[in-house]
Amino acid sequence: MGSKTLHNFETNYLYKHMDIKRLVNVIDNNKGKPAEFLVQGDVQIDPNGIRHDFYLSKVKTWRPRWQDYGHFFKQRNMVGDKAIGKERPLGLMLSNKNARTKPVGVCYTAASDLTEQVLPVYIEIEPYCNAVLEEHFYNDADIKIHRIVYVLREGATLRIIRDINVGGTHETVQIIESDIIQHPASKLYIETKSEIQDYLQDLYFVEASQNTVTDIKGRYSAKEDNSIHVITDIDHNGPDCSSNVDVRSVTDDKSRFTFSGNLTVRKEAEGADAHLKNKNLQLVDTATVITEPKLDICTKEIACTHGCTVSSIDEDQLYLLNTRGIDSNNAKQILTEAFLNG
Repeated sequence: MGSKTLHNFETNYLYKHMDIKRLVNVIDNNKGKPAEFLVQGDVQIDPNGIRHDFYLSKVKTWRPRWQDYGHFFKQRNMVGDKAIGKERPLGLMLSNKNARTKPVGVCYTAASDLTEQVLPVYIEIEPYCNAVLEEHFYNDADIKIHRIVYVLREGATLRIIRDINVGGTHETVQIIESDIIQHPASKLYIETKSEIQDYLQDLYFVEASQNTVTDIKGRYSAKEDNSIHVITDIDHNGPDCSSNVDVRSVTDDKSRFTFSGNLTVRKEAEGADAHLKNKNLQLVDTATVITEPKLDICTKEIACTHGCTVSSIDEDQLYLLNTRGIDSNNAKQILTEAFLNG
């Protein structure tokens, strides 16, 4: 996928702060052979298919046909559109018949012969199933584009624990576009952690219907010239749905972090309870932080709050730790970890 394929995307307003020129440069100069890592997890997903351990044999895996499932993969004039309509998606389905008490580990890896991959994935949680996915995104290719659709059927509960930048120091472009469709009374909980990712787009587009619960928590760290970009877009389209977004970043050196948080509450979403919070700790002036909350409220019968902050290390807290014999470097580390764990 050369840079010419990205030119159509550059006009998308969602990309205005995302350092697209750098993305194009990485794609034009990918280095060749992917890194090799020992993959540990229950389910391994790469362009060649899905492999899973024998004790997960009751988990349904298949290759959905585009004519049956293509409507779940919406065109947005974004990079993830490259995953639509070509190779059939990789499908994973969990139901009460095959759910287990412990989490299912899902590893997104590259095929051994690829330095660049485009991967469509469809994950469905059947009605009233309670599932936990531990997702691991490996830095084992130069460019990895994931388009993942999650469908939560009525009454289903899904908890996603997402770890990005698994596998060490290989410089990888990770683009993860997540489309989440919540049927009535379903519950979604996402916890994302990303540390020191060369270039990352972590994007969430959620359709929340009646009596749904949506909770997204993201923690991101960037240093050197890392470039991290996060979008949370929640469309509340049914009554009595609730959402909470809490995204935090720590930036150092010449790194860049951008956040776009969109809350849409439609006329039919009376009784919605929607909250958005973005806090950013900028350790040095050479780092860049851009945060943009957006609200589109079409009904009065709601509770809705939002807030975004960019701050530096609290000098009083730093001094307090210094007086207790903790040097400045360790004190900053303590304060940074406390900020991310808050």
